[in-house]
Amino acid sequence: IPAYKDGLWGYINAYGTLKIPCRYLMAGQFNEGKAVVYYASIRGNVRMVDYTKGRMEALLIDHHGNVIEKCEDDDRNCL
Repeated sequence: IPAYKDGLWGYINAYGTLKIPCRYLMAGQFNEGKAVVYYASIRGNVRMVDYTKGRMEALLIDHHGNVIEKCEDDDRNCL
């Protein structure tokens, strides 16, 4: 279940326990054990967006928060 805290998204379980830390700018619902997220790296007090070719980079993660793959703009399987 996506959860929002301090301007970032993470994931909680059905009991409200944080399972994946809030570190994403956007977080999609899990489907078949995978979810698409947009990662924000923290440098000092500034949240930086990872960009690829001038666009925000999407990542496909598993239910532990491990990156399965980086999504490309034309990768419909990822989105």
